[in-house]
Amino acid sequence: MAHSISVNSPANIVAAFEGLISDFIPLLKLSHARWSEEFDTWPQPPIIQDFDLTLSKLTKLFEVRHILTHEFPLVRPYELNEIEGFLRSSRELLNAIDWVVIYKLKGSVPRTQTAMNIQAGSSLADLEAHMESLRQIVGDKEDVTADLLKKSQLAWLEYADREAELHASLVEGGSMYPMVWASAKSDIVRHRIDELQWWINRDEGDL
Repeated sequence: MAHSISVNSPANIVAAFEGLISDFIPLLKLSHARWSEEFDTWPQPPIIQDFDLTLSKLTKLFEVRHILTHEFPLVRPYELNEIEGFLRSSRELLNAIDWVVIYKLKGSVPRTQTAMNIQAGSSLADLEAHMESLRQIVGDKEDVTADLLKKSQLAWLEYADREAELHASLVEGGSMYPMVWASAKSDIVRHRIDELQWWINRDEGDL
């Protein structure tokens, strides 16, 4: 797939992302760090201060790269004072693209371990609430023995906690413990959700 996308200029790179994210260019121009802790200070100054200038410098960088790679020139195709601009523009574009993708996938991300722990706990709570709603639906089905479902769920909860503790023991005593514990249990809860969903969707005769 990578070889099927032309990257002979920054315009090619932008166009490739634009094919995936329809509003990519406006987001790219306004992209800024989206740390959850700094939500109250949004919007912050964009990473790319002058979009046209950045693309212009990168276009020149691609041209220089082509000349150096394919033409072996006797005269240097760039000025030494241009190197800093090449590096700065490359960093700006990469950082801005990163944050556009983060925005589309996550909205924002935590920067401190405390915030990471809180986010992991919150995500787990949402999953557990969804799981409980499915369990209630399963419990209301005529072909499910409510008492057995209750015993199964209690046993599963015990297993889930112990399994999460096992994973989190790898960072026992560290600040990452709550995040690792919540992340491990979240994975287990997702599997339980799939199991409960099977009970909801099962056809007669499915065992």
